[in-house]
Amino acid sequence: MSNGSGPLHIAAGKPAERDDFILIRRRRLVRDLAPPTGAVMLDLGCGNGAQTMLFGDDFPRIIGVDLGIHHLQEMMREVERRGLAGRMLPVCSDGSH
Repeated sequence: MSNGSGPLHIAAGKPAERDDFILIRRRRLVRDLAPPTGAVMLDLGCGNGAQTMLFGDDFPRIIGVDLGIHHLQEMMREVERRGLAGRMLPVCSDGSH
């Protein structure tokens, strides 16, 4: 069942801000574990893309998935501003397909 904004078992949270320390720490952890080149990153629950953007120089393609279309629109404004439009793809989904 859905409440109109997604399945009931998925909670919508507050998106991170670009300068949140936790995002910088996560990037450091993920970057060390990621393949060296040519990989595609999937950020499930990307929100406004604040975390996703940190990986812009690390992956040739990034797919950001989120339930909130308004968050994805915010992300795409930032993607376009940074000139990453050909490399980052927003997908509105609950991740079940």
